Amino acid sequence: MSKGLVQLWKVIHKTDPPKYKSLGDQRLELYEHYLSTKLPSLTDQQLIVVCRNRIELLRQEIQFRRIDEKAGHRHKQVLFWAIVAGVTGLLILIAEYVPLVRDTFFSKVQPSNAPQGTPNLLRQSQAPKSAATEPAASSSSATPSPEPTATAQPSLPTPEQS
Repeated sequence: MSKGLVQLWKVIHKTDPPKYKSLGDQRLELYEHYLSTKLPSLTDQQLIVVCRNRIELLRQEIQFRRIDEKAGHRHKQVLFWAIVAGVTGLLILIAEYVPLVRDTFFSKVQPSNAPQGTPNLLRQSQAPKSAATEPAASSSSATPSPEPTATAQPSLPTPEQS
């Protein structure tokens, strides 16, 4: 056996399926390249088949590792952006609800069950405007307009009155 053939068989044995998983990416590419350059010079048909199968196996493993590396990188990117989105969502919720909680629990306004006075708008009534109103008086001689009187409305008889 020639020295080149012995080296070829060593490479084939080093790249056996249980062993090639522990090899690094560069070493796999080196062995794949070595076998690819030796393939055209081979004459034994059995050795050609073994060499072609090993080249294909190494190429698949190299491709699988590249895909796996890209998937791992993609996974890290997705995880990073998911964390950013989650933190942003939490910050938005905090920014929305902190003022609401502060206003609800730490407000100096009277609670809603405390008696409240009637608003000023209900106490002030406006005089109905008519076409025959008196000319506007000056502020010094202004007379208060008469307050509208409440009209009595009939009430329904209660069962006690019947």
